[in-house]
Amino acid sequence: MWRIATGLLGMMLVVFLAARHFETAYPGLAWVRAFAEAAMVGALADWFAVTALFRHPLGLPIPHTAIVPRNKDRIGRNLAEFVERNFIAAGIVREKIADVDFVGTFARWIGEADRPRKLAERVGDRLPGLLGELEAGEVRRYVQGSVNEWLRGADLARLAGELISAVTATGRHRPLVDKLIDELAALLSEYEPSIRAQVRDKTAWYWRSLALDVAVSDQIIAAAESVIGEMARDPEHPWRQKLDSALIGLAEDLKTSEEYRQRVEIVKAEFVAHPALQNYIGGVWEAVVAALRTDLGRQDSLVVAQLERGIRSFAETMQGDAAARAPLNRWLRGAIVRVAEAQREEIGRLISDTVARWDAGTFTERIESYVGDDLQYVRINGTLIGGLVGLLIHAASRAMG
Repeated sequence: MWRIATGLLGMMLVVFLAARHFETAYPGLAWVRAFAEAAMVGALADWFAVTALFRHPLGLPIPHTAIVPRNKDRIGRNLAEFVERNFIAAGIVREKIADVDFVGTFARWIGEADRPRKLAERVGDRLPGLLGELEAGEVRRYVQGSVNEWLRGADLARLAGELISAVTATGRHRPLVDKLIDELAALLSEYEPSIRAQVRDKTAWYWRSLALDVAVSDQIIAAAESVIGEMARDPEHPWRQKLDSALIGLAEDLKTSEEYRQRVEIVKAEFVAHPALQNYIGGVWEAVVAALRTDLGRQDSLVVAQLERGIRSFAETMQGDAAARAPLNRWLRGAIVRVAEAQREEIGRLISDTVARWDAGTFTERIESYVGDDLQYVRINGTLIGGLVGLLIHAASRAMG
């Protein structure tokens, strides 16, 4: 475009010289000469104006030329202020992103085709390296400290009471009671010889001679088997109800009794201080890392499969549930506005400092290249408009002459 604009100026010069030379023979060429003469003036004036923006025309230090390089730092500061006020202000950012569905867009992106699998595999590939960068000793101490702090602060008595209350209220303890009854029956069968032996030892010899000890043992074992059988068959058996009442009472005592709480605290303190527990807690991290490394090294990694299912489930849920997206979108919009407001001055300072670090030549070249062809169109338009103005002046001159 620079060559076209300059070539047009050269062409006007040739047209002017030719028209001037042949004007005496062909008076009508006066109009052509007037057009070309005024076009050259317009072209030269706009060339000077365009050039003066970025450099000294012909290298001459004419006042008020080389405007851009001479005001480089001021332009940088004004540009930074313009961006701060008109692009990064909290109100503008908030209005711009008010209707943007960030979560929905992200959910659609991660849910496309096989992307969940690829993302899960990428995370799986990075995990071993990430785990390797963590200091095992520091993590061990952190895990121990966190677990110990929770154990010391936890009201285990009340927690146990609430748990027992919840279990008994829903009847979920009954399978456990059934299992306990089955175990009692098994124990009775297992220890039947021992029971018979003890009855025999406590029976006088003359009764033993009459086999009375055998009859007593049979009665004791039969009675026990009968009671255990009734309890197993009848969910409303009185003894089972007494057990339920005992559990409910224990739950209330654990929740409200200071004596029970102190007992539990004593046991808890001994439990927390036991070296075996501390070694176990400290070894949890190493065990987790070892298990993760082993799993991630397999082709059918369970961790990767779970990650894929989690990503896919999140994508499907977020895409189909606008109510679930709404709070997340509100949080993201608020976070973006807060970041923009907090970093607004820093972004402005970055712009002004960057411009200040550029040398004048680099800054001028970049601005001139960004403006682009329009600068040369100014020169072309100046040439054509100047020529038309020349025709009007020539016409007016002829009319008055």
